[in-house]
Amino acid sequence: MLSSLLPCCCCYPHHTVFNSFPLFSGTKVTQKPGKFFRTGWGATVDGKLGWLVMEAVPVFVFPTAFWFSTSPPDYKAISVPAAILLFLWMAHYVHRAFVYTYFAPSISPSNITIVTMAIIFNIANGFVNGVAAAKIVYDRMLGIQFWVGVVVFLCGAFINIDSDYKLFRLRREAKVGEKIQRYFIPCGFIFEYISGANYFGELIEWTG
Repeated sequence: MLSSLLPCCCCYPHHTVFNSFPLFSGTKVTQKPGKFFRTGWGATVDGKLGWLVMEAVPVFVFPTAFWFSTSPPDYKAISVPAAILLFLWMAHYVHRAFVYTYFAPSISPSNITIVTMAIIFNIANGFVNGVAAAKIVYDRMLGIQFWVGVVVFLCGAFINIDSDYKLFRLRREAKVGEKIQRYFIPCGFIFEYISGANYFGELIEWTG
């Protein structure tokens, strides 16, 4: 559904940006986010702060582009299916930017390069999707495709959020004495079948 508006990775922009960056630079980019982070790519940024900043961008860009793309800019001109897309987008990114950041026990440090590239991607991604979503007409919600997309999105969101909070719980329980266990094997629900259930959930989410 939303993914049909712009076929790109919406949830983990730093991966998309850095995987595609060689197309523009002609060089291989080897910097990685998360636990694989290394210095040498600019100033180090606190993990939670960097995540909050780059994930908060779509919260503002998408609805701004959405609003000014309605004709005329008026809430009465917004179709029901367009409003549903707006709600799904905002629910996802408000959670990713604020709720996820608050409840995460920790987020690995990043650097200014990754955060900046992620912000650039999220500005472009939020703008294009906001414009496209605003153009959705009422008739779209009369077809089965629209509602299948909504259901798939919600199922993916549930898998993603459930998996994330299972990982949060494991991190909180990871401290053994004075040592912190860095690696552990999550289990339960989708983790019984897929090791990266949280990533799988977001893949399903944006497939919808």
